[in-house]
Amino acid sequence: MDVLIDTDPGMGTLGADPEDAVAITMRVEIETVGVALAGTSAAWLPGRSSEWSRPDAPDNALVATAVDLEGFAALFAERVLAQF
Repeated sequence: MDVLIDTDPGMGTLGADPEDAVAITMRVEIETVGVALAGTSAAWLPGRSSEWSRPDAPDNALVATAVDLEGFAALFAERVLAQF
């Protein structure tokens, strides 16, 4: 699986404490060719109606579909806010 880096601080929960989040693998592509839609992402979730249009390629992202908000807030306060 390729590495997809997300700048969302909530995704840090997956790396720091994977038990605080529910994540699934899926195919994600980012538009890089067009001008008007550059940076737009498309994701193909397993079992969804959009699956028919999925490219013939393996999953390349681990995506959080649920996060323990209290656990994330505590981790964020401990690791990020404590730096200031």
